[in-house]
Amino acid sequence: RIEVRSASGAMLAENTGRLNRDPLLRFTPPASGQYSVRITDTRAAGLQSYVYRLTITAGPWIDSIYPLGGKRGAETKFAVLGQGLETIDTALPTTADSTATLFFADNAVRVDLDDLEETREQEPNNETAQAAELKLGTVANGRIESAGDRDAWKMTLAKSDAVQLEVRAARLGSPLDAVLLVLDDTGKELARGDDLPGGSPDCEAKFTAPKDGTYLVVVHERFASRGGKDFAY
Repeated sequence: RIEVRSASGAMLAENTGRLNRDPLLRFTPPASGQYSVRITDTRAAGLQSYVYRLTITAGPWIDSIYPLGGKRGAETKFAVLGQGLETIDTALPTTADSTATLFFADNAVRVDLDDLEETREQEPNNETAQAAELKLGTVANGRIESAGDRDAWKMTLAKSDAVQLEVRAARLGSPLDAVLLVLDDTGKELARGDDLPGGSPDCEAKFTAPKDGTYLVVVHERFASRGGKDFAY
């Protein structure tokens, strides 16, 4: 937990972090003077192993980026949430690693790397009629931009086609606690993503098409009250 207090001890700002993320606090002083920063444990616990690193900066800082990754070597434009930067244009590394750490500000940002074709959602896409085509062997990038937002994608499969769908979000710093659904053309649920082992809220689903047809893939936040431009996947 981070607190900023005035010289008299009055609380001016605080942050306790949220799912899978350490706390980050952006503070603008109301007047020139001395302020204090206090670090505590939210459960009032503490041991010699309760260590931390505190960064204080007025320089560029990236809270989150969108999309969360891209194709190796491809020129990619990222939208940035944070301070001092709005967009980043860069060629992604060609390393064989599955992720890369990039430095564009006073902090590092980790991005996903792949060799697949990339697509980005186009809002609105909550309904079946608005769903963009999700082709096999591609990566779809989206954001649950507000509470209650649902991203719908459609895929065309032949009978007995077996596919695996995987949501990568939390492991890349997104606060999204993803729910992944596969529905038939009547809206019936045919498959639901399971959380990954080890407590990660990211999820995956394996699905075999029972017949030729178009199926709907839906991604949404587990808790209806949560969402935002940083809820990317």
